[in-house]
Amino acid sequence: MSSIISLLKRIEENPLMYLGKKDLHSLRQFVSGYLTCENDNGRYESTMDFESFKNYFNKVYGLRSFYGYDDVLLQETENPEEAFDKFFELFNRFLVESEINQ
Repeated sequence: MSSIISLLKRIEENPLMYLGKKDLHSLRQFVSGYLTCENDNGRYESTMDFESFKNYFNKVYGLRSFYGYDDVLLQETENPEEAFDKFFELFNRFLVESEINQ
């Protein structure tokens, strides 16, 4: 299991500790910074796993290019907390379907 998957599981369990609030924009920025650090240190597995999720997200939503998952989910849901929960619902479904966390 890559470190980004492990980290996202911890964030899902306790978003306030990592992000300060249940907010997709904060999550996106956190993930972006984390992946940049991973890449800068020659660890590319996390980036590849998250890119696979983004491709999965595009497929689920019928998108040709990757729009910000935060913007898409915020438009689809009624409030930011629901959008945050929807992200993790999709992410966990991706993990099961792709067997990436096995």
